[in-house]
Amino acid sequence: FLQTQWPSWLEKESGRRLGENPAAYLVGLSQNDWQDLFPPLLRNDLLRPTELPSDISLPDWAKGGRIAIGEDPRLRRYDDLLALVSDKLKENLADARWVDWQTLSYRWAELSSLRYAPDLNLAAKAVQNYKEMQSTLDEQFTTWLKTRYTPLATQQLPMPHHLFHVPEYLAYLRRKDITEKVVLVIMDGMSLTDWHIIQTTWAHRHPNWCYESRLLLAQIPTLTAISRQALVSGRCPADFVDTLTHNRQEGKRWKIFWRAHDMPEDASVYHRFTPHNTNETFITPSTQALCLIVNDLDELTHSAHLGARDAQASLRLWLRQHAGQLETLLQSLLDKGFSIFLASDHGHTEAVGIGQPSEGLIVQTRSKRARTYRDHNLALHVQNSFPGTFLWHKDGLLPDDLWVLTPDRRGAFISQGKVCVTHGGLSLDEVIVPLVHLKQK
Repeated sequence: FLQTQWPSWLEKESGRRLGENPAAYLVGLSQNDWQDLFPPLLRNDLLRPTELPSDISLPDWAKGGRIAIGEDPRLRRYDDLLALVSDKLKENLADARWVDWQTLSYRWAELSSLRYAPDLNLAAKAVQNYKEMQSTLDEQFTTWLKTRYTPLATQQLPMPHHLFHVPEYLAYLRRKDITEKVVLVIMDGMSLTDWHIIQTTWAHRHPNWCYESRLLLAQIPTLTAISRQALVSGRCPADFVDTLTHNRQEGKRWKIFWRAHDMPEDASVYHRFTPHNTNETFITPSTQALCLIVNDLDELTHSAHLGARDAQASLRLWLRQHAGQLETLLQSLLDKGFSIFLASDHGHTEAVGIGQPSEGLIVQTRSKRARTYRDHNLALHVQNSFPGTFLWHKDGLLPDDLWVLTPDRRGAFISQGKVCVTHGGLSLDEVIVPLVHLKQK
């Protein structure tokens, strides 16, 4: 409503026609209380600036509501987000509540979508500010994780906090008759930044879709074999020690979970989506709980050899040319009465090589952002050779005899100085992921 009132007020003050159908009702935009509200509403993206000719004069409080003709509004939005994130980081979020990190995460995701937008040319200073802010963010988030990661895993449902809470959350919705048929669509490797870009695209393409989003913590280390398996099974990693290095038991674990909730064997379905096979025969009239694995985004990530900008360009291309089959399937599931929940098992980050360990057979899992070991002394030996690393252990969710070695901040276990886009570590972009309830309006 206020967005429609702003151009109408401009027309009234300037005596110029700025649109075809100005709003008839005018709130008191010239009053002091409105003038105080206007700048923060713009800064928080609750109101959007209007493109105006330069010869229309504005009072100081209203100047933020102008976009010059031909100006790219994303540049101003980037500066606003830098300021918002900077202000939040000054509060020292190492001791913050989970809700504070969620607010910051949404803003950081939008900022990152602009930072690496392939068609947005940022000034060198704007890029440097982002880099410095990322360093502060990583330091505070890692400190916060050490104290809050495990307690949030023990929070009582129904509200999920960790990925392994999700199946139980879906079961809760069924028990309460909030929904009958559920679909868990796992977008493998989808970061919160990715979701921001996807949702923006889908909002234009599917105006009948709406979204209820919440944020969750992925399982550490943020590797597919561990985090996605926890998401599918409803169990923390310590409960599937025998399959920590692969995902071959996911379909079985999905069925085991729902069988424990008195669902018939043929009512739970696990399926890997491929855009070349859109046949929906895997959905039957008896299907009540469907797990759908979509690997496209993770494959794009690991193919982005030129860094985060390469990954984002590939995502936008995927949305333009290849996402249609998935969107058609989602619409079909909505039409069949399913409640759709989109989730990610982990995000990803651009990382720079710090060198590659040569441990031979002593390493359990090799990844660019995480190495796992079953022997503490061996893990310490490798850590001593790579001082810019951190050892994660005994968090109450991993097996007690598993040690995870991950580089500090945005380092990677690859050749010194080489750039990659990967996952497995402890950065906000890898650990905080979306859970989205997709509905029809």
